[in-house]
Amino acid sequence: MATAKPLAASPPRARRKAKVPMIPPGCIQLPPIGGPPLLGTRKTHEGPRRHTFGAVMGLYVLDEIGLALDGVRRQVLAGATGSPSYALGRFAYTHAAPSLSPAAVTSRLVQERLAAWGQPRLAQFMGTVDDIAPAYSDRLARNLFDYLTLACFEEMRFCHSARWHNPGIAKSAHLSGYIRFDPRQALPVLAHAFRYGSWTGGYGDEKWALIAEAASLYAGALRATPLAFADHVVDITHHGGLAFNKGYLMDAPPAKAYLDALGVKRAGSILAYQPVPTPTLKCRRCGEPCGHTSPEQSRLPLANGAAGDATEGEAPAPAAGATPLTLLSEAKALNLIHTLGRFHPVEDPTVEPIQWGAEEFYLEITGAEKGKSPTPTLKETYVEPRLRGL
Repeated sequence: MATAKPLAASPPRARRKAKVPMIPPGCIQLPPIGGPPLLGTRKTHEGPRRHTFGAVMGLYVLDEIGLALDGVRRQVLAGATGSPSYALGRFAYTHAAPSLSPAAVTSRLVQERLAAWGQPRLAQFMGTVDDIAPAYSDRLARNLFDYLTLACFEEMRFCHSARWHNPGIAKSAHLSGYIRFDPRQALPVLAHAFRYGSWTGGYGDEKWALIAEAASLYAGALRATPLAFADHVVDITHHGGLAFNKGYLMDAPPAKAYLDALGVKRAGSILAYQPVPTPTLKCRRCGEPCGHTSPEQSRLPLANGAAGDATEGEAPAPAAGATPLTLLSEAKALNLIHTLGRFHPVEDPTVEPIQWGAEEFYLEITGAEKGKSPTPTLKETYVEPRLRGL
């Protein structure tokens, strides 16, 4: 009887070596910013631009409405039977909503109680604001981040001591070509190059290093708090004034009126805005510098989708397509807030977020300042940028 022959052992397979990107010698190497990838749908810098002034005013108006609604929530919870924490826990258990966040549970409970107390319009308005405000701030913060990152790439083309090592791209490349890079890796490199590169003629330097570090905050520390990021960068400046003057994604606001409005917000509330007359400007009525203000100066722009969709004073019921202007009118009709200033609607197109790539950005800085290393290695300690007053 023939016996089975043992199978011959197969030769060992050669282990595949992991593909490690070949970093050109001399290039800046810094640890990338942690966080999820920056996904989107837009693959070019060309296209519609947001109305920066109106969009930022819309952000602050929604924030004021949210603060007013927080006061309503506290009053409703204070009038609930038992302690507020017990009422919230009972509501979450009854409605089988353990996966909801505490804020969402609170909002639902308050809306139900308002409807039961004969305030269905206020309950509906609160639900609309809870749905729209987070999405609005998240989209605006992402648009600001995309703009600042593209602006940093564009500014780097004027560095005399920068040597680009990525194949198929050069200093004169089309701006949309930089979308192939990963901002989480590129922004620390750009910030270092701005700070230690050779710059002349009012380009780059420390101002732009701060802009790159501010943009890095969205990809890292402030990703979960888009309102805080947007509030941090809306007044960011470079050597020539406001940074929003590149002509893509965000339009350039009138500097004086824009900064005056931000100053009012910083001092208290944007709803308290009052125009400041300029004695040196000639009046349209009499032709003399009498200090009168024009209608454009006495009203702030406020995002309202397409211009002319609504006018202040109307109080339509909140809908899924509600805008900051319509929500402001509804909040005033409900006696939630009162305004000293006036607003007028402006067109604020929807700008989709950019689909950033995953390619690493290789940059070499030559001729750095004495005593400062232009090519840091991964062994050097890298501290994530802090909030700075820009």
